[in-house]
Amino acid sequence: QDAPYFFVYHFIKGPDEQKKLSNLELRCQHQNRRKTVKQQAIALAATLDKNAYFAQRIRGIDCASHEIGCPPEVFAQAFRYLRSFQHTRYFQKRLFSDEVHHLLSATYHAGEDFLDIASALRTIDEAVEFLELQRGDRIGHALGLGWIR
Repeated sequence: QDAPYFFVYHFIKGPDEQKKLSNLELRCQHQNRRKTVKQQAIALAATLDKNAYFAQRIRGIDCASHEIGCPPEVFAQAFRYLRSFQHTRYFQKRLFSDEVHHLLSATYHAGEDFLDIASALRTIDEAVEFLELQRGDRIGHALGLGWIR
């Protein structure tokens, strides 16, 4: 039986903590955060696959905290991976009962913390594009859209 509550897993944004490299060194922006987010996404998928309680209770993923300096692309792979992930229990329960487990919905907080209107709109657009947000997903706050006339 479904409980009247559910959980949303949050990825946390943050500044790029890597030190400035010389002009000859190449690295991906937010390389450390991307690695951490990847590990978290894989761990969440494994938990959903192995634990019926969490599979029933975790209904969505979100990305929260200060958005300045941490673009949606940092979380794109994790969002796309988790949105397409269908755990083993989903298939087993669907085969033998009418019980339906929800696939994860997505929220991304964008356009609420910005330096100018262009950066707010760019972040909102990138969130929709890179995270492949769909009907029923949410852009949290999106205050930048309120400035358009």
